Amino acid sequence: MYKIFLLAFIALSPFSLAQSVGINTNTPNPSSILELKDTTRGLLISRLTSAQRQAIQNPAQGLLIYNTDIRCFEVFGGTFWNSFGCECGAQPGILTLSKDTACGSSQLNMGTTGQNGLLQWQVSTDNYSWSDIPNANAASHSLTLPPQGPNQYYRLRAIDTSCGTAYSTSHLVVVLPLLNAPGPITGPSIVNQNQQGVAYSIAAVPGANSYTWTVPNSATLVSGQGSTSISVNFTTGSGAITVTANDTCGASAPQTLTVSAGNPISCLAIKQANPNASSGSYTIDPDGPGGNPAVSVHCDMTTLNGGWTEAVTFVNTANIDLACSANNNWFDRAVDWTMANWSGAEIMVQLIDNNGSIIYSGAGTRTNSWTYNNLTSSGSSSSQYDHGSQHGNAITLNTGHRFTISGKNTDNGGWGGSWGNGYVLNVQTSPAYAMNMVVVAFQYNQPNANCGTRSFNSYDPGHELMYSSNGSISTNGNAALTAANKFFGRLRFYVR
Repeated sequence: MYKIFLLAFIALSPFSLAQSVGINTNTPNPSSILELKDTTRGLLISRLTSAQRQAIQNPAQGLLIYNTDIRCFEVFGGTFWNSFGCECGAQPGILTLSKDTACGSSQLNMGTTGQNGLLQWQVSTDNYSWSDIPNANAASHSLTLPPQGPNQYYRLRAIDTSCGTAYSTSHLVVVLPLLNAPGPITGPSIVNQNQQGVAYSIAAVPGANSYTWTVPNSATLVSGQGSTSISVNFTTGSGAITVTANDTCGASAPQTLTVSAGNPISCLAIKQANPNASSGSYTIDPDGPGGNPAVSVHCDMTTLNGGWTEAVTFVNTANIDLACSANNNWFDRAVDWTMANWSGAEIMVQLIDNNGSIIYSGAGTRTNSWTYNNLTSSGSSSSQYDHGSQHGNAITLNTGHRFTISGKNTDNGGWGGSWGNGYVLNVQTSPAYAMNMVVVAFQYNQPNANCGTRSFNSYDPGHELMYSSNGSISTNGNAALTAANKFFGRLRFYVR
């Protein structure tokens, strides 16, 4: 006994603090602070019940006791007590988990070896409060991780019904949350046939590094794949547009917008979708859903490969058919449509008699941009009456004729100025002033001269639309218009 107290005194002396201490040995292992050596006695540590253990205030990490209730050694790991060396045989064994970092909704496989007793897998989100996992009482178990986390802790409990319970150490699995599905897709749900450059977009999804879009089989994704906005070209225009957000865990749930077909934007779109489409009346919606109402127009599907959209038409009778008004807008739509992004620069003029036969058809391509006031003219609004010299942007037709139009707001004074007041369509065999005219179309009254009558000899409302196959229409030298110049039938002006 004296030797023991002496050794304890030496061990606590300042000069010996750095030395290993041995009891019943003069050569303690240098890696230990204290080595006990005896062949007839052992080390007896504190023996506590579970209630006494729980009463320990602020147990230090690594604190060791023997629990007399469950007949196990227990060590405090910093958060909870771990059991080992249990006499009763409850052993959770050595755990293995298939991953320690995983994407939400992925599968986790857990297993143990060397276990004994009744097993129960448990889960916790804070490594403190534990819950039993339903139907998880075998040595191996698989489960699906929560899609959005949080991080999960897992452990295995083993129970020996005769003496107590043992727990494994806990294992942390970091759960990478799945991305949320993108929000609503912004863009039209009704599109026209052959509508081009239709934009769709979504708000950015936090954490996403790319986006995957799909479009209907009848559409083409032109640009934007991988980003939050795309441009789509449609043909028939029906189906679903979907988008998912992507990150290292894969794709989110999709967001979907169902797109249905509206009216086609033009006769050319109809022709492209159905090459066998016949000429006739069709409903089109040039500016797309939500804009101006759809309109019924005539489509020429045969002339020069077809696809011509009727922009302006009227039937000429012996009465006034193009009423004079302050708006003078009877040809506005032709200007708007030939300058629209769905249309090209081609134009066509046709005359159809009352039997439905095409009497005249001439097509060409404009070479300049049109406005209401300046179409084929190269002069000011007061200098468009001469459809020869004042129209430097005349269109050459496939008939060999030239096509000119004076502007909407032109107001030329005098007798000869009547050829330039308001919209005046003129097809000529060759450039000339007030002569060589094959087709003429205008309002009977001059819209920009207080709706007065145009100053022509032998002129009446039947002359609003005139035709001469040999270009004999003329007022040059005060020549009179004739009854033969009148064309009673329909004018159609097409764009393509």
